[in-house]
Amino acid sequence: MGFLGKHLIQQYPKLISWGTFRTAPPQEALQNNINSIEFEWNVHSTWNRIPDEPVVPVLTMPPVFQDPEKEVKRLSEWSVWMNKERPQLTRLIYISSTGVYPNSNRIWKEEDFFVPDRPGGQLRLDTERTLENYFDLSVIRAGGIYGPQRHLGLRILDQKPFSQSERPIHRIYVKDLARIVRRFLEEEYFPSRLNAVDEEPKPSYQIVEWLLQNELIRLPPGISNPKQTGSSLEKDCLAKNRLISNQKLLHEMQFSLQFPSFREGFADIFGIQQS
Repeated sequence: MGFLGKHLIQQYPKLISWGTFRTAPPQEALQNNINSIEFEWNVHSTWNRIPDEPVVPVLTMPPVFQDPEKEVKRLSEWSVWMNKERPQLTRLIYISSTGVYPNSNRIWKEEDFFVPDRPGGQLRLDTERTLENYFDLSVIRAGGIYGPQRHLGLRILDQKPFSQSERPIHRIYVKDLARIVRRFLEEEYFPSRLNAVDEEPKPSYQIVEWLLQNELIRLPPGISNPKQTGSSLEKDCLAKNRLISNQKLLHEMQFSLQFPSFREGFADIFGIQQS
C-alpha cells in the first residue's frame, strides 16, 4: 500500500477489502479496518497470504529488478502461481507509467506501436506484456503522480533537484487517479490501456515559479533561486513536444477531472479556496 493505495483507502474504504505491505501497515489501513497483509515479492512463502477471494487486485508496485530478464521471470513465476492457487483472481489492474513512451516529438496514444528508449520505460512495458499473458489485464499509464506529502514544492524545500527542461511534464493528481481506479473497479467496460494525465502539462520549473509567485512555498535559507537546488541531467536532451493523449479518458470514458491542472491540485494540497 504505497502512495496511491493509501489514497484509495482514504477515499473509498468500503471498496478496498485488503492490501499488502512490506514493513508496517499504513495508518490509513488500520483506521479503516482494512485487512493488511505482510507481503514480499521475493519471499515465496508470503504469496499464500493473498486471500482467495473474487476481487480485482490493483498492482501499484514498481519493478523489483532492474534487469528485464529477471523481472519478467519473477512476474511470470508469480502469475503462474496465481493462476493455479488463486483461480478466482482473474482480473488485474496494473498502474504503469507514461514513461513507457519514447522521447519523441509527437502525441502518444494508447494504441500506438512504439519501443521505449529508456530502461525504466522498457521495464514497465515488459511488465504490462507479461501480466497480460496471465490475467484479464487493464493498464493505467499514469503521469507523474503528485498530492499531499509528494509534490514539487517539497523537493524545493528539501533542496532536491528537479527537471529544468522546457518539455511539458504530464501529471495526475492522486485523488483523480484514485477516482479513475474506482471507475475501473466498478464498471463492466474498461479499456485495456488508458493514459491517466491531466489537461495541462507544464515544465517543472514553471510550476515551481508559480508556487513561489503565489507564496505557497518559500525558498530555503541561503537559496535565492530555485535552480540552486540542482537540476536533472536530462535538461537539454528531452524532446520539447513529447505529449501524451488523454482523449480516451476524457471522451471515450467520459471522465471529468476534478483537478484538470496543477493549479487545482496545489489548491487542494494547500487548502486554498478557488473562485
